[in-house]
Amino acid sequence: MRTAHTALLALALSPCLAFSQSSLEDYLKLRKQYGISQSASTAALDTFVGDRVIEVQGVVRGAISSGKETTLILVNPDGRDLYLTAPKVPGWMESSNVAARLIIRASRASELSMIESTLVAAWPEGDVAAYEGKLKAAAEAKRIAAAKRTTTVASRGGNGRPPSLPGTIPSMATKSVDAPVFTAETEAMVPKYTSYIKSVNKKLSDAEADQIARAIVGYGVRYGVDPRLVLALVQAESDFRPATTSHKGAMGLGQIMQDEKERFGLSDAYNTDQNLYATVRLLREDIEKYSKTHGDTWDALILSVASYNAGHGAVKKYGYTVPPYKETQNYVRKVIAAYKAFCGIKD
Repeated sequence: MRTAHTALLALALSPCLAFSQSSLEDYLKLRKQYGISQSASTAALDTFVGDRVIEVQGVVRGAISSGKETTLILVNPDGRDLYLTAPKVPGWMESSNVAARLIIRASRASELSMIESTLVAAWPEGDVAAYEGKLKAAAEAKRIAAAKRTTTVASRGGNGRPPSLPGTIPSMATKSVDAPVFTAETEAMVPKYTSYIKSVNKKLSDAEADQIARAIVGYGVRYGVDPRLVLALVQAESDFRPATTSHKGAMGLGQIMQDEKERFGLSDAYNTDQNLYATVRLLREDIEKYSKTHGDTWDALILSVASYNAGHGAVKKYGYTVPPYKETQNYVRKVIAAYKAFCGIKD
C-alpha cells in the first residue's frame, strides 16, 4: 500500500489524456494549471451549467465499486454529499473517513440535469492545508512588515523630517479626473482617516467623511503625495467642509480657484472627488518643481505648502523661501505641525 506522502491519484479528463503526478508539488502544479487558488463549496455547483474544473475538500466516507469504475462518497465541510466517479482509487484513499483535497471535473448539461463529477487528482488534506498555512503566514508577515514601515516612518526621516514622499510622479498632461488608487494596505488606512475627519467636522455623515478619506488616501497614493500631508492641508483649508467658499471665491475642501477648476477640467469644484483630485495634483506639481530647484524633498514640501497659500509668484519673489506674509507663515506652521503630528514626529 502506498503512503499518503507518495500517492497522488491523477486521472484522465478524457480517455486519451492522463497525468502521472506523484508528489504534493505535482498536485500544486495541477492546481495552478487550472487556475485554482482555493477550494470551492459544493454549493458553487448548484446553479452552474457546462464544464468546470474545481477543487473541493472533504472526508471520503466510502466507495462503491461497479465494474471498472468506483464511486467515491465525499462529505464536504458544509455537510453535503458529493458523488465522484473514479476509474481508479489510490491505496491511501481506500480507508473510510480520509480527509482529502480533490480536483474534479464537473459537468452539467442544463439546470435540470444531474451533475456528473469525475475525479482528476487528489492529495491528503493535511499536506495541502500545511502548504496553504505557510502561504498565509508569509502573507501575514509581509503585511506586518509593511505596517511597521508605516509606523516607523518618522524614525527613518532623520532630523525630525518625514521620509521622501512615496509613489511615482505621473505625467501632468491629462485634464481628465483620474480614479484614486487603492491596495490592501491603503484600504486599511481609510477608517482611521474617516474617524479623524468626522472628529473635526461632526456635521459630516459617515458616508461623507468616508468619501473624503477615500479621496485623500486614493489620490495621494496615485500621485505620490503622502496622504497625511493632504489631510493636514485640507484641514487647514476648509476643516473638511465640502461646500465652503472663501471671500476670494476659492471652492470646496481644497479651496480650488476658478482658473484651477478650468485647468483640471472639473465640472463641479465642490464635488469631493474632483476637488481633492485637483488639490493633490497641485501639491504634486509643486513638490516636483521645488525638488528640482532645491534637491531637498523637505524644503520642497515646505515651499509647496507656502505656494498653495500664497502662489508661485510670491515664493519666487522672495528667493524661493516662505513669503514674509503673516497669513502664509502661520498657514505653513499649521500644516507642517499637523503633518508631523500625523507622522508621529514631536517638535
